[in-house]
Amino acid sequence: IWPYRDWVIDAFNDNKPFDTFIVEQLAGDLLPNPTIEQRVATGFNRCNPSTSEGGAIDDEYRAIYAKDRVETTATVFLGLTMGCASCHDHKFDPLTQTDFYQFSAFFNNIDGPIMDGNAYDTKPVAVMPPPEHETAWAKIQPEFEAFEKRFNLIKKERKASYQSWLESSDPEFPEDLDIPAYKLALSKEKSSRKDEQIKGDAEFEMGDSVELPIEFNQLDPNGAFTVAFTYKTPTLNQGVVQPIVSKFDGDRGWRISLVGGDNSQRNRYRVKFELINSLKSESLISLTTKSTRRGGPPTPGKSIKFSVSYDGSGLASGITITSPSRQAIEKRMVVDNLTGSCQTNAPLQFHEAYRSEDDASDSGFVSRLDFFPSHVPAYLFSQIANSSTLKKTFEKPADERKEREKNNLEAYYFDMIDPQTSELKIELALLENRYKYIYDQSNLSLIMKEKDEDAFAFMLERGEYDKQGDKVYPELPEALGSLPANAPRNRMSLAQWLIDSNNPLTARVTVNRIWQNFFGIGLVKTSEDFGATGENPSHPELLDWLAISFQENGWDIKAFIKNLVTTAAYRQDSKIAKDALTIDPENRLLARGPRYRLDGETLRDQALYVSGSLRDDLGGPPVKPYQPEGIWDAVAYSGSNTRYYQADSGDALYRRSLYTFWKRTAPPPNMVVFDAPSRENCSVRRDRTNTPLQALTLMNDPQYVEAARNLAQRALSESKESSGKSITTMYRLALGMNPPKKHREILERSYSNFHESFKKTPSNASDLISLGDSKPNSSVDPVTLASLTMVANQIMNLDSFINKY
Repeated sequence: IWPYRDWVIDAFNDNKPFDTFIVEQLAGDLLPNPTIEQRVATGFNRCNPSTSEGGAIDDEYRAIYAKDRVETTATVFLGLTMGCASCHDHKFDPLTQTDFYQFSAFFNNIDGPIMDGNAYDTKPVAVMPPPEHETAWAKIQPEFEAFEKRFNLIKKERKASYQSWLESSDPEFPEDLDIPAYKLALSKEKSSRKDEQIKGDAEFEMGDSVELPIEFNQLDPNGAFTVAFTYKTPTLNQGVVQPIVSKFDGDRGWRISLVGGDNSQRNRYRVKFELINSLKSESLISLTTKSTRRGGPPTPGKSIKFSVSYDGSGLASGITITSPSRQAIEKRMVVDNLTGSCQTNAPLQFHEAYRSEDDASDSGFVSRLDFFPSHVPAYLFSQIANSSTLKKTFEKPADERKEREKNNLEAYYFDMIDPQTSELKIELALLENRYKYIYDQSNLSLIMKEKDEDAFAFMLERGEYDKQGDKVYPELPEALGSLPANAPRNRMSLAQWLIDSNNPLTARVTVNRIWQNFFGIGLVKTSEDFGATGENPSHPELLDWLAISFQENGWDIKAFIKNLVTTAAYRQDSKIAKDALTIDPENRLLARGPRYRLDGETLRDQALYVSGSLRDDLGGPPVKPYQPEGIWDAVAYSGSNTRYYQADSGDALYRRSLYTFWKRTAPPPNMVVFDAPSRENCSVRRDRTNTPLQALTLMNDPQYVEAARNLAQRALSESKESSGKSITTMYRLALGMNPPKKHREILERSYSNFHESFKKTPSNASDLISLGDSKPNSSVDPVTLASLTMVANQIMNLDSFINKY
């Protein structure tokens, strides 16, 4: 969902009016002819945790998701604890249980599945193709979606035919495709390892003979073909390319190989397919499989099945790599610049035959190969591979079939048996392949999309999902008014009401939160609760004036912030007098300037900035900076794609904390220790604690230690390698002022002590300055650099560094 994060950043950088900001987030998809950016904006209501856990119930999680969206919207824009009315009427505020479920109906009409399938792209999603594919996507997306809709409509019309098939006594479940093919079933005798060529009807000697009925050069006129093979992977992954089968004359043709995994996938293999015409400036299409959320490519010493299909288009989108044996397959583009034909009269060549179990070789081998001189959609292989299982399912009594088994039988019938849909399915598969090719290369963002039907919800007795009561329709809480009678009951009407000048809450809640961000505490301290149990504003007239002027000024965020930070209240000295601390410890009377401990994200960014390490480029996928080992593993399922944390390298380690990958069950520890919320639910106000763990993090976390070393290097460079001047420079860079005499004396004494210690144990100095991905300056004495690193670390632990003054 990172494109939504980028949309938010762009909105603030572009000073998008805050009323427009609200409308696009809540209902951007309902605007007339919405842009892709406006649809991405609706990701605001897709940030909730979702699930596909075994045993989860759709109705239960539909209620959970709706409640999360109600609570988030009410908290962020209204400052109300509306979630308290999900089980009963609110105990303190004029919000009834009916109000809650009517409000939830606004968000209960999303056109997508309840269970996320453990997928990163649970529908609905916005697709942002690479620039080079935008034109093709604009054509293929509506074409594919229209064809898919037509296919599903015909399936509905053919339900009676499916029921008749289910009631038949002995339907066929073919175990092979009824498509002309050349099949090689290789013997189990030990055979030689040398490459052999298969030509026409020739016998193939590799311990046993193989007869081929037709010549292989009788291909589809466009060069389309399909290869399906069973392959025993090598027992030792040597990280090399293992040829499997090819039709290549040295200049053009195609080949399929098995590629050993790299360092991060040492126990995995990838299938590689290449279409080549080296006569046209070395042009080729190269695809490999890659690890997916469902697991990795095949492991060593395993028997695997793969099929590679090519539709003759000369495009990478015309290639499908799949596995009916349920290997995780996802194409990864390596090169896509084929020009000219790749057809050749070269014989089909395959490189390794079956080996008996007592063969000591570690090499892999092919045990079966089927060659089809036409494009065969991948789903046909999957259905054939599952035919015996489906037959057993068919033989079960209908009431004993599980839901998944029923779905598999239905898919099999319409894919393979029904005379109308089976023909359409082949066309659909070709379209889908080209659709998925662009889709897989595109950036995706979770969005909202309204169903065609009217929105509604059920009252839930005591909030229990399985105790449905009356049906209710979208409406505002009665105490806050009502929508116009002619207004559609959807998210757009809700968004328009939120920004209406007659709504007393939205502007006040917003300016209070901005005030909180700059002063550390809002005019209403309980920024999440403007209700009866929340705190009254410390300056009610000021809050009213700020809210009204904010609206009258076009909801201009930058203008509001400029006015705020140029006030006398904000610009005054933050020094605390003893009597003022006793009378007003939280500075609610604004007798001094704001002073509070910075958030964990800000502290990290500040450390990177003063050290000169911060990479401030905007946008893009999330990054993974340093993190202790094992944190993800402790809370992950065995098949999870976030089981193991692999830190990035290079510039990705030094990007702003805003771009850090966030696993909600194991958030970044160096931010959590500074009270960052887990993001499992909406939070508009953080606690601010001061603990020993925070000091230990600042002193020992690799990100901060490396930043201290880079600050030391920066200071040495600016002060021409004088240690005394470097200390002053570090202090000035970190705190914006020269050190007072007392501070300078303490820091210089620390430097002397560290220098003496490291001089005795230079290996400790080397270990310290080598921490982190960036390299220390080899021209600087390690003992000097290590000593200054420790002093820089001290400076970055000062109260004036970790607090806003």
